[in-house]
Amino acid sequence: HVVPFMSAVSTENGEANFVRVLNNLTGNHLEGFKDSYGPRETLIVPTIDCRPLFKWADFAKIDSEGNEAELIKTLTTEKVDMMVEVRNEKNARIIFDHCNKIARRMWSQKSGWKQVKHIDHMPRLNREGSLFIGQNPPFDNP
Repeated sequence: HVVPFMSAVSTENGEANFVRVLNNLTGNHLEGFKDSYGPRETLIVPTIDCRPLFKWADFAKIDSEGNEAELIKTLTTEKVDMMVEVRNEKNARIIFDHCNKIARRMWSQKSGWKQVKHIDHMPRLNREGSLFIGQNPPFDNP
């Protein structure tokens, strides 16, 4: 059973500017987290705080067009496993530092799904693959 919410996941409940990129539907994003080009329009959308969702969920797939690091920084003791897109080098560093601070393990598609032990193992662009954050990856890990 799925209950959709017409909202953006963020770090607080409220409202935010949402950029709809008219010629690139996969490039839509919350304002301030990604540079976009071409024709676009800005809408005000409701936002939902990610923390209750992370407490509730067993698994989260996060691809929020640049906002991923802000969402990951809210993690504390939640046991939710995540598959995350890392948008850029700045977000890679933020996610790496925060996950190490709270002792959350990471595995990178960039390194053949080996455990991330060093910042160089982190994907820095979406084309370098995804990042799994959690207890044990749901795939074979030699």
